[in-house]
Amino acid sequence: MSNHTPSEILNSIFLEIYNDRFLPYNQKIHYLYNCLLVNRLWCKNAISLLWSIVFAFNLKKKTSKNRITIVDTCLKFINKEQQTELLKFGIHIDTTTPSLFNYPSFIKDIKFEVLLLDVRDWTFTKHSFDADRNLILRILLEVLTENGTNLVCFVSDHLSLDLCDIGIAENERLPLKELTILGNKNVKNMFEHVVNCG
Repeated sequence: MSNHTPSEILNSIFLEIYNDRFLPYNQKIHYLYNCLLVNRLWCKNAISLLWSIVFAFNLKKKTSKNRITIVDTCLKFINKEQQTELLKFGIHIDTTTPSLFNYPSFIKDIKFEVLLLDVRDWTFTKHSFDADRNLILRILLEVLTENGTNLVCFVSDHLSLDLCDIGIAENERLPLKELTILGNKNVKNMFEHVVNCG
């Protein structure tokens, strides 16, 4: 008899904690963070849930340092072509340190405003300017799809979101047709007519 709890059972337990409507959100996150310390199996199951929503919520406790760490972690998964493209703009990403998990593969929901804020903090802190924000946004979204991310929800109320400007529209690897897009009508129309860009 195995002394390990099967992954499916752990996932169910963690989802129960996460979906408990009587528990304050920050307390749910705190409980899941505690699960990271039990063993590798618990850690993997808790990490997958915590990272599934890393760009979905703009929590008050999500500091600028947290935002920068999240973007740094995702950018560690860039490929050689993306790394070369970033180097042209003087942006060096260290991809030599191996990660415990393929964190981008866990991301399921993206709220564009949260992603934009995270990237803005990263570009401002790392490079002192916002000039490369669109490049970082595009590369981050490419990293998500190249690492097996199964996005199920993209939310935006950003009126000026232009998918062509950040290069999403011309990237055929992004599974936009599989997304549930929530937000204002203009954003939905941009996704529906994404093939008309560029």
